[in-house]
Amino acid sequence: MHTGISGPEYPVPRDIDAFAYLFSSHFKDLPNPNPDKFPDHTFDGKDVAPSRPTLVNGVTGAILGRQRLKDDATRLAIALQALTGPSLKWSEQNDVGRAMHSPRTTILIHLPNCIPYAPLVVGGLRAHCTVCPISSVLSANEVAYILAKARPRVLFTSLGATGKDTVLQAVELLRAKVNTGGALQEWGIKADGRQASLVREWLHQWDQDAKKPAGAVGSRLWTVNVAADYYGRLGTVAEDDWTQLLNQELTPENMAKLPSTTMTAREQKERTALLLWSSGTTGLPKGVLLAHRCILVASVASWMRPHEVGPWRDGGERWIALAPWCHIFGLGTFLLPGICQGATMVLPPPGRFDLRTFLELLSKHRATWANIAPPAVVALRNTPFLDPKSPQYLSHLDFSSLKGFMSGGAPVAPDVIVDVWKRTGKYVQMGYGASETAGTHQCRHLTLTDAIGSASELGSTGGMFINGSVRIVPAEGLSKDEMKGRHAELVEMSDLKRKRGEVAPVEPCMPGEVQIMSEALMLGYASGLGSDEQDEQGKLCSAVDASLNGFSKDGWYKSGDEGVLDAYGNLWIIGRTKETFKVKGFQVAPPELDALFSKHPALADVAAGSYHEKEEGTDVVILYVQPKDASIVAGTDAEYKQAALLAELDAWVKPLVSYYKVPRYYVFTATIPKSPSGKIIRKDLHKIDNRRHAAPKVSSRAKL
Repeated sequence: MHTGISGPEYPVPRDIDAFAYLFSSHFKDLPNPNPDKFPDHTFDGKDVAPSRPTLVNGVTGAILGRQRLKDDATRLAIALQALTGPSLKWSEQNDVGRAMHSPRTTILIHLPNCIPYAPLVVGGLRAHCTVCPISSVLSANEVAYILAKARPRVLFTSLGATGKDTVLQAVELLRAKVNTGGALQEWGIKADGRQASLVREWLHQWDQDAKKPAGAVGSRLWTVNVAADYYGRLGTVAEDDWTQLLNQELTPENMAKLPSTTMTAREQKERTALLLWSSGTTGLPKGVLLAHRCILVASVASWMRPHEVGPWRDGGERWIALAPWCHIFGLGTFLLPGICQGATMVLPPPGRFDLRTFLELLSKHRATWANIAPPAVVALRNTPFLDPKSPQYLSHLDFSSLKGFMSGGAPVAPDVIVDVWKRTGKYVQMGYGASETAGTHQCRHLTLTDAIGSASELGSTGGMFINGSVRIVPAEGLSKDEMKGRHAELVEMSDLKRKRGEVAPVEPCMPGEVQIMSEALMLGYASGLGSDEQDEQGKLCSAVDASLNGFSKDGWYKSGDEGVLDAYGNLWIIGRTKETFKVKGFQVAPPELDALFSKHPALADVAAGSYHEKEEGTDVVILYVQPKDASIVAGTDAEYKQAALLAELDAWVKPLVSYYKVPRYYVFTATIPKSPSGKIIRKDLHKIDNRRHAAPKVSSRAKL
């Protein structure tokens, strides 16, 4: 029985920054542990070809090659140095919160996936700026919150209502909050504190810069025309278009203005490269500070992790860029590793995900791998495009080059993975990680047969990445008897599930919080202050918010996820420690009920939560249900249909779970609130203001 496990160790350079590493062709010389089994795993000592296409516009066919990406990123870095001022000066005496970060050298990227995204990110890394990517679908209020916390010096956004207009509206919303007494306090910013004062200074400087002509020296806001073919046939551009920053000669004089790509090991671990934002599924988003070291470790892990199970990466990788690059799933496991590994990444058309277009791109470009969000996995299972009996069947699709899919960010039910395998012959590997850790785990197999074989990984998130460790720590506040009872129940339920032919962990350890130790761990959560700024007493501030400590006393990242390790070292996520609640002393993990009810044929989606029964002094289970039949929610005879479905669900679930896990209430809804990555936003469930239906009460003598 495992309660902790470590991944294999592989060397990662400690003397260069992320930019130098991305273009170093590092994998050409990495050892191949089994060259007979994996003959294509290395580049045979050759650099990635400068002419290798890095990004391809899937609509126009425009190509950004590797050398052009490097050169344009360098030109941008020179321009960014002029806009932000010199990078933070490194000193071995730096001791301000372990993180070198400043709003002055922060650049915010508010864009959907597009070809310019790559040179903007990489250019920021070359200039030793902090790159802060945010979702292009955020509301103006959400953008205003991030502006208050990050105070970026330079912003890149798209044209139109969802881009520049949203940013300008966000600035005015922020101004209104600043001018309204304590309105900032709902964001954790004291009205009379140092941070509020700095926000006022940021707004004042914004107003000063806004008076300058568009595209002038010192301009703060730059635009990207997402519909433009920047690396194909491009017409005229606006004065504030990002390409105006590319008018930099790569002369020795200009290159000398840039910081050195050589770093000490400590600087590599402490100089901030990225400021990402956690999903905020249980509260306000938190800024996650990641150092240059994190990018290197994550990129090596992406290449090296599955040696023992089958061919993985080679010199001819072709990927479809579906996952958003503002998210660690898209940025840390796709875009940056893709550049590092010399992969060619094809961009689908901007806008809402279109499954048919995605499938056509997979086939047309002979894709070798695809990272997809959980909703896309479900779409693959249900689509008529892959059903030979359907008139919409796309018989011309060819997925023979595809090694498999990888998904993460939210659970995917094992039966969905099995169905996708049956339809496509491709296995969906589940991964595990967070903005705070980059990736840490991934399933190791490429076929369903192997996944359900001796390693029994189907349903888990697989094994540990390189250079990292995971441990399971029992929940605080539980007595030994409570822990033993929880473990005994889990073992019993796992055995029963496997006897029924379902997937479950083999010999699971004592359940507890998943804690992670890795060289890719975040520096901490952003305080909203810079390590080069002074507080009220004139002392240098810390860029890390000590009140948002995500670490244990001995330095492990506390994920907030509840999990177990099985006999084979696979990690199984069974809930959230913060979401877990007690019904009359018994713990209930909502994701467990989500997964169970998702199997019911009448349901399109479902989310479990807690409801407090005052008279009984305990929480009970409430289930939010999205039926496949929309008329059950809004039809003329909805009340009758809801009562019938409630009775059906109640009778269906009682034999499958302990009595205290049976929902006490049901709420029928047209949609379940979710993040773009597919995570249920449980803090928004209570906003579903539909009727709460009571289910028949369950006797405590029922099945345990």
